[in-house]
Amino acid sequence: MTNFVRIQIYEIFLVHKGMNTKLRFVLALSAASLFVFQPSARAQGDQTSTKEEREKKIAAYIEKRTKALETSLNLEYWQVFFVDSILNHDMYAMQDELNELESRRIANPDIYLATQDKWSEKMYRSMEKILDERQWKKYQKNGALRDANERKKRRDKAEKANAELKAIIGEEK
Repeated sequence: MTNFVRIQIYEIFLVHKGMNTKLRFVLALSAASLFVFQPSARAQGDQTSTKEEREKKIAAYIEKRTKALETSLNLEYWQVFFVDSILNHDMYAMQDELNELESRRIANPDIYLATQDKWSEKMYRSMEKILDERQWKKYQKNGALRDANERKKRRDKAEKANAELKAIIGEEK
């Protein structure tokens, strides 16, 4: 909570004791609303970030992730090159696809999640091809297997819901 809001609430409740209780409550509520609506203004500013800012964030993530994998998996120089290439291609492709969904004003969060899952699965399968057995086991142990299982559960749930919907539609015909 900002100092300004704290001061306003303090003044309303402690300094203005002679005020009607309802009036003090309304004033305190309006002062607190400054705090509540302030983050939404910041979030709106984040949505208007430029394409260059998004690309910088993606590039920074890719660099950080590549270095983390290099140190944790003890990658060879050629593996670092492939990891960097995989992440660069797939992360930017995923971002392009998500931007396309956003530009078409798709509101269903499941579609965005399915897109992220699709590209995450591609990265997972690509990593499997370049890592040796020891590195692959460590990669899975560090969370990749858990993420893959979560993607599989979401995919199975969506397929089940789709099958149920088809069964319902088939019964109506």
